[in-house]
Amino acid sequence: MRHLLLTLLLLTLCATSGMAQINLREGIVITLSGDTLHGSIDYRTDRMNMVQCYFIPDGKTEAIRYGAKDIAGYRFLDNGRYYVSKSIPDESTKRDTTLFLEYVVRGQMNLYFHFLPDSLKSNVFYFENEEGKLVRFQTVKLGEKSAERRKRLKEVMYLTSNSPSTQELLWDKCHDLTDVKNTILHYNKEVCPDGECEVFEYKAKKTPKADRIIHPFVKAEYDFYYLSNLFGNDPSVTATTSGFGILVGSDFYLSRLSKGLFTEAEVAYHHFYLDKEGYYTQEWWNDVEVKVAAGYQWKNFQFQPRVYGGYSITIPRVHSTSSEKTPAGYKGKKEETPYRGLLVSRGFYGGIGLAYPLKKGALLLNGEYHHTRTTTPVYRGVYIGKIQIHRFSLSLGYQF
Repeated sequence: MRHLLLTLLLLTLCATSGMAQINLREGIVITLSGDTLHGSIDYRTDRMNMVQCYFIPDGKTEAIRYGAKDIAGYRFLDNGRYYVSKSIPDESTKRDTTLFLEYVVRGQMNLYFHFLPDSLKSNVFYFENEEGKLVRFQTVKLGEKSAERRKRLKEVMYLTSNSPSTQELLWDKCHDLTDVKNTILHYNKEVCPDGECEVFEYKAKKTPKADRIIHPFVKAEYDFYYLSNLFGNDPSVTATTSGFGILVGSDFYLSRLSKGLFTEAEVAYHHFYLDKEGYYTQEWWNDVEVKVAAGYQWKNFQFQPRVYGGYSITIPRVHSTSSEKTPAGYKGKKEETPYRGLLVSRGFYGGIGLAYPLKKGALLLNGEYHHTRTTTPVYRGVYIGKIQIHRFSLSLGYQF
């Protein structure tokens, strides 16, 4: 039981972490054979975009993970960012490694950007001429001596030997992405003065805001209760009643794992009135319940079915009064007594429901069954038995 609760909590925490964030953008994947596949691509960090591509083809729900060796490239259509598969030398292993490089400029001289951690304090690019020769270029380092710079720029200078003005820019002016991009555009314009050289610059605007994975909700609930084993010395004593509840919580969608998978965490307040037959006792139950669950929602329909199940812990506060009961009702003074006071119950629950997406948010209609029992049969030295609580609930809510 504890392992299940811990697992559900971990899933909920994972959903709120950066690793679980999903940011689907319209895009295309270019296969090794040159075919173009249309769908949605998960826009991640610059570093992760150069390692892998999560792609959901149009009409599908499951994501496909592509590495740089699996496809020729991929592109986001909303902001133009384009990544192509290239084999480059790995300075740490002295071997070639295949990565997705960002395609910045295409022309007589192509420009690719290789993102590296900021701690290196310089940017790394790759130039590619019309013959397909790929040369590494690292931006100007502050305090670098001329001899060191000449050695570092040797291959790039050779590649751009037909444009002395470009070489001057590479020597003095290339400090960041904008400088390098403008330098390559200058080169393409100079070596193709007749306009035969096509230059294509991919816009690198900031991607739109990511889709939210966290969706808070509020619900109003009608509850029907069946309680058994109300007294340890008389397990036949049962009772049925009804009440209401108010719930607040949040759904956490794990779209990176599966499109409809979600976890749920919520806090609920319940109130109901209990009249035990055969006893001169009335009780008012007010409880606070904490619930965690995991479930699945089918998002391909207008009315989206959802199923879920989880674990709950309830802290009920019970107030009781004793008086003489007559056919006309209770007679005499009702005095509140600490009959049962504070108890804790826990158990499992499951539910089915529907989500109906609106222009903003969604309506939720859920039905649930709960089975809990109190954790101790003894309270204040009195044996009261482990109370069994069965609850059937119907709720209507709004998901933001």
